[in-house]
Amino acid sequence: MPDTGLTLFALAMPVLAVILLLTAAVLAVRTRGVRRFGWGFCAVLIAGSMLATAGVLCCMPAMVDQDGAVIGEMPPAFGLSLMGIALGCGGVLLGLLRRTLGAAIGRRR
Repeated sequence: MPDTGLTLFALAMPVLAVILLLTAAVLAVRTRGVRRFGWGFCAVLIAGSMLATAGVLCCMPAMVDQDGAVIGEMPPAFGLSLMGIALGCGGVLLGLLRRTLGAAIGRRR
């Protein structure tokens, strides 16, 4: 994959996460019952993980070895916050899939 494609992919992922965050927030406001908790949990998980990711990036100490070269390791907190974003986005996508399939099956009956 050329570098341009990877750059566009890297820029599209935060945009997708924000779109899913807004979708989960809107559905949390519009739905009733236990489903409201699920949508709200996904929205809070995505938003909180985004804030944690930004915090890790802003406050990350310089990781330099003895020779002065930058160490290319990902900090564990950054990986954990990215995992939180992925879990929240996955929950929203699964909820939307369930909602769409439920509406499609309900119309056929």
